[in-house]
Amino acid sequence: MRFQLLLIIGISIQASAYSQDFSAVPASFDTIWNDVDLSDYFISFPLNSSLSNHSQDTLVLRWYRVKGANCPQEWDIFMSDFNISYVPEIDSSTIPLTFYPGDSMRHFSLEVAPRQTHGCCRVDVFFTDQDDLSVRYDTIQYELAINDSSCDVTFVNDLPEGEELSVYPNPVLSFFSLNKKFETVKIFSITGELVKILRYEPTARYDIRDLDPGTYILSTNGKTGSSKAVILKH
Repeated sequence: MRFQLLLIIGISIQASAYSQDFSAVPASFDTIWNDVDLSDYFISFPLNSSLSNHSQDTLVLRWYRVKGANCPQEWDIFMSDFNISYVPEIDSSTIPLTFYPGDSMRHFSLEVAPRQTHGCCRVDVFFTDQDDLSVRYDTIQYELAINDSSCDVTFVNDLPEGEELSVYPNPVLSFFSLNKKFETVKIFSITGELVKILRYEPTARYDIRDLDPGTYILSTNGKTGSSKAVILKH
């Protein structure tokens, strides 16, 4: 199976320093299911990982999921962790994942139900600090194909390169602020579609109450250059 990833969110995140403290095993799945009987509407395929805290500190994390643009709309992709199992529409954990020092073999799973549809899908699951999405501990990458041996993941990368940007609060309910001043703030969907442009606000509070809940990418432009960040809208 050949996957061409044209966009993985190119944000500089503090991953290396934290990856020694936490791990997901396995952290990569390149999986093809051939000759699947797609007449069975309820057939599904689970992929399990174990989560471990290798540090001497208590870690409170969250996960959020980013799906490829060409994942079949018919597919249901369920996420579950050791707290709860989520319906397919949920893209991020709603209950914090607490890992005490030495905690290991904590359950995490992705389960795909193709719903009588062949195709392929790239899914990335990011594990970050509960309160600061810029602190990333690990990532699980899933490259999935069902009755399809030649798949392309068709993210479109229209986002400029840039420095890391701090957004608070994040996740966002209604308004957010930034750690710098910018002339414009563009908001993209995870597939690269421009969904909103915001102008500089003297109050430094940006209103996204009109956006649907989900994962978005901020891209900013100003006198000091460009920056970008991921936000979760609740």
